[in-house]
Amino acid sequence: MAGSPSRAAVRECQRVRLSDYYTPTADGLVLHNARARYLGCEGPKGGGKTRAICADAVIQATRLPRWRGMFFRQKAKILETSIIPTFWEVCKRPLAEKIVADWSPSKNRIQFTNGSELFFRGLSGSVLQSETAVQQFIEDLKSLELCWWDINECSQTRVDFLYALIQTLRHIPAGARQQDVVFRGIMETNPEPGWFHKLFIVGPVPPDHARVHFDPKNNTNLAAGYFEGFAGMPASWKRKYLDGLWIFTQEGDGWVYPQEIVDMAFELDLPEDQAQPAKYGLDPAGQGSDNAALARRRGPRYTIWSWEKTSGPELGWRVDTVTTAHGRAPVNYDAGGLGAPNGEYLGKPRLAQDGVTVVPAHKVTAVSTKKAPADPKKYVDRRTEMFWALRTKMASLKASFAGSESAVARLREQMLALRFEADKDGRPCVESKKTFKQRTGTSPDELEAVVYADADGARPMAFGVQG
Repeated sequence: MAGSPSRAAVRECQRVRLSDYYTPTADGLVLHNARARYLGCEGPKGGGKTRAICADAVIQATRLPRWRGMFFRQKAKILETSIIPTFWEVCKRPLAEKIVADWSPSKNRIQFTNGSELFFRGLSGSVLQSETAVQQFIEDLKSLELCWWDINECSQTRVDFLYALIQTLRHIPAGARQQDVVFRGIMETNPEPGWFHKLFIVGPVPPDHARVHFDPKNNTNLAAGYFEGFAGMPASWKRKYLDGLWIFTQEGDGWVYPQEIVDMAFELDLPEDQAQPAKYGLDPAGQGSDNAALARRRGPRYTIWSWEKTSGPELGWRVDTVTTAHGRAPVNYDAGGLGAPNGEYLGKPRLAQDGVTVVPAHKVTAVSTKKAPADPKKYVDRRTEMFWALRTKMASLKASFAGSESAVARLREQMLALRFEADKDGRPCVESKKTFKQRTGTSPDELEAVVYADADGARPMAFGVQG
C-alpha cells in the first residue's frame, strides 16, 4: 500500500476483535500471552500449532501499524499447502475485508490496511545449494528487518538459519517506540530430532526462551474421527505423532540414516528414470505388528506399498495387482526366514485369486544379507553394505520416496531408528532385524523392502527366470 496508512485504517485494525472470528485453544492462549522473545512450539500432529501461530501474526499485525513479519519453511512450495491455507482459515473473509489491503501470491506478501506486512519465504538453500551458496543465503537473511517470524517445521532446517534470523528482530515501525514492538521469533515442529530437541527439550532452555506444548486433545477444531483414523499406525509412531512423546535419541554417532539426509530425501520428488530398468524389493510379513512391504525402484524414485500381516497366496495376489498396474520387473526377496517360501511362490506359475486364471512366474532373486560384502575393508557384512548403499544415494540427492502416507511414514520412522556399531577396525555393522524389533517394538519392513529393491548383482534362482 503506497504512502502512510490513514488514521481511520489504523483505528479499524486496532478495534478488530479477533475473538469474533477465532477461538484459541488453551495451548494457543499460552502462545498469545507469552512474554519470552523466542518461543518453541512443539507437539504432535493435530495440536493446532500452525493455526495459533497464524492467529498470533494477525494479532501483532493489527495491533501495531507498519509491523513486519515473515513465515519461513525449508521448501517454499510447501507453504502453499500448509501455512497459507491455514492463515486464511484464521483470517476469514469477513475479517480479511476489514484488515487486508492486498494479497500478492506472486510476491508471497499480505499487506494490511494499517501498513503492516506479512511475508512467506522458503529456506530451500539448506538442501539444494552448495555450502558456499548456503552461506551467502544466510548472509542475505541477516539483512532483513522484522518484528516477528516463524520457522514452520523448523526441525527440517539447519540451526544456522535460526542464528541468522535472531539478528533480524530489529524492525521498529515508523512512528513507534521500541517498547511498543513485541519482538517475537517462533519455532514450531513435531517431535523430531535436531537442534530444536536439544534447545527446548533436552535443555536447559536459555533465558528469554519458552516452550509451548500443543496437545491434540485440546484442539476442538479437529474433524470427527481424527484419532480413530490413525488406528493402523505403528504404536511407536502414534506415541510420537499423536501423544507428542520425544521417544528417539538421534544425537551422536550410531545412526545409519542421520536426520539431515533423511529430510533431504523426503523433501525431494524425483521422477522415475525411464532409461533405467525397474526392480522390486519384497519383505513379507512375520509375526506381531509386521507388515508385508513391496518397493519399486526405477532410477532415483522408490514407491512403497505395504499390507498388514500378509503372506502366502494373498501376498502373491497383492504383488500381482501392483505389478500389473505398474509393470512387471524382477523381484528381489530375502533368502532367509519367511522371505524364501514367499519368494519361491512368486517364482512359479500359479492360479490367480479367481481360481481359474494362470499367473505366469515372476522373475525372482533371492538376496542373502549374510554373505560376504563386496568391500570387506569398509563393511562387516553384506547387510550393512546394502543399507549403506541406500544411505549414499540419499546423501547424494539420488533417492526420493513415494507411496501411501502410512507406508512412507513408517519408512521414515524406521530410517531414523536404525542403528549401527563399529567393529575393532572401525567398520560399521548394522543391527539385526531381531535387535531392531526388540529395541523399537516394530519391524523395519518398508525399509528392508526398499533395500532389497536396491540390491544389485545377486543371481536369480533357477526356478525364477520366467516372466
